[in-house]
Amino acid sequence: MGRLILVLAMTAGISCGYSTAWPQDGGGSAPPDPAAHTSLIIWGDSIAYGQVATGGGTPPVNGFTGLVQSSYPGTVFSLAVPGASLHSTAPDHTSALALAATWAAKSPTPVELWLAMGTNDYRHSNGTVDWNPAPFGTAYADLVDCVHAALPSAHVYVRGMIRRTSSGANVNGFTMADYEAQIAALASGRSSWLTYVNALTTLDAGDISGDGLHPNNSGHAKLYAQALAQVGW
Repeated sequence: MGRLILVLAMTAGISCGYSTAWPQDGGGSAPPDPAAHTSLIIWGDSIAYGQVATGGGTPPVNGFTGLVQSSYPGTVFSLAVPGASLHSTAPDHTSALALAATWAAKSPTPVELWLAMGTNDYRHSNGTVDWNPAPFGTAYADLVDCVHAALPSAHVYVRGMIRRTSSGANVNGFTMADYEAQIAALASGRSSWLTYVNALTTLDAGDISGDGLHPNNSGHAKLYAQALAQVGW
């Protein structure tokens, strides 16, 4: 039996309301009926998209999404949006929840979700900050609880933020570790259906590109390997 794996690397919102819109970019398209296709959705920011990875392609073939597409034994849909954050994309997650609920109702296959967000909420490349750790953590908790309410049998994987050249205080005085603590706390009381995946030590200094933020080819390969090891396909 196949699996429907929903990988949400960047979505947002607090309300659990549903909408019928299908948010997309980068050539995304509406998904097929899951009865005929085992499908995977990657919803993320520029890191998930594979920005600065080489090899050509949309998304870049050596980026996280490109590597997943090359090995996943089914249909992969990318909704990765460079520059996206939990704050700036609210409340688009309602579309993802509606989609997930629709697919779950059609197909008996288990659903797994991979969420990885927060780097742009902590600090954008231009130094601006979307919000502080506490409201960020509240919104993230609301998101995973909404997902669980829509898909109570699904297992949710929450990958923390990756290393960057500078992880010190942002303009509001909060460090990346402050935001990471909020992500790690999501597993509290949710361990039966949510797994926190620590990615702070997944990459080495040599895995970060010259901009200090985006992984290079070797970094994307390690993030891909981590997701593969956790989800398994």
